[in-house]
Amino acid sequence: SQTNEIQVSPSDINLNEIVLENIYLVRESAIKKQITVNSSDFGEYRIFADANMMRTVLRNLLINAIKFTSRGGVVSISAQKLDGFVKISVADTGIGIPEKDVNTILTTGIGISQNGTEGEKGSGLGLVLCKEFVVRNGGVFMVESEPGKGSAFYVCLPRLTDGEDECGDRCQLAPRGIERVLFVDDENLLAQMAGEMLSNLGYAVTS
Repeated sequence: SQTNEIQVSPSDINLNEIVLENIYLVRESAIKKQITVNSSDFGEYRIFADANMMRTVLRNLLINAIKFTSRGGVVSISAQKLDGFVKISVADTGIGIPEKDVNTILTTGIGISQNGTEGEKGSGLGLVLCKEFVVRNGGVFMVESEPGKGSAFYVCLPRLTDGEDECGDRCQLAPRGIERVLFVDDENLLAQMAGEMLSNLGYAVTS
């Protein structure tokens, strides 16, 4: 992939700033379709990732959500703190994505080209790019969707705690594991995301 040639430069990012920046960039498209964009208060959530890549990811997710949501719909962006990570959610009340298309995007890296609810054009590569950028920043990208009801896109990324700064230990490369890890959680989505993260770091995961 050509994106592998792009250098990843992680830093301390104020999540609220890049979320507001991207909501501002898509506001005209949302107003044109009378779509409400709701954003929760991210407070001082700080993530450790490449700022330009994360801007691209959030912008693509918001553009996609607006593109595939009918006039008068709702797009929501929120975040949740997990152990050492932040889970960002971009959800919509749009037309949804068939399960086979979700699997194609996530497992093969092949984009699915489809026009938006008002004929908006697209290459279908936006979600593929989002996943690649998130994975390259040590995170996990996941999709939940039901045709006719909407979609939710989840980005889970390393976060900085209040006592850390961008010159701290996280500026070093993430450690690579060789051990087997047993991961148990009542929330299936969280368990799957955490399992993928550990797998990306080289651990053998049993859930």
